Amino acid sequence: MSGSSTTTRPPAREDELDIIGLDDTAMSSRGFLDTFVSHNRVKTDTLRDNLESLLGKLNGVMSSLPAEIGQYDLTEMTLAVSVTAKGSVSLLGSGGEVSGQGGITLKLTRKKPEPTGQQVADKAAP
Repeated sequence: MSGSSTTTRPPAREDELDIIGLDDTAMSSRGFLDTFVSHNRVKTDTLRDNLESLLGKLNGVMSSLPAEIGQYDLTEMTLAVSVTAKGSVSLLGSGGEVSGQGGITLKLTRKKPEPTGQQVADKAAP
């Protein structure tokens, strides 16, 4: 018989997600390079609430961005979001890649403006 033992966790409930991510406590007490990975079960409501909060804040920032920059149109933006083992979310900086860290990629596409009544009339005119 081997000296190692393994414990198995029961499957996550319907309202929970298994998340393997950076341990928030280790990040704050040991510094970024000495982080630990942990495995937690996070309520889906917690992750949803944290994502909604982040997206709400991003909405305030992005709504003021111009649709054009010089000769270029700003039509979409890709953001990398990290998820910790406790379900906290934050934007990843420096190119969106951190070794050993998983997350979510959000691709945001600018909505095309609805035509005004005058634009519709101009199109219909011969």
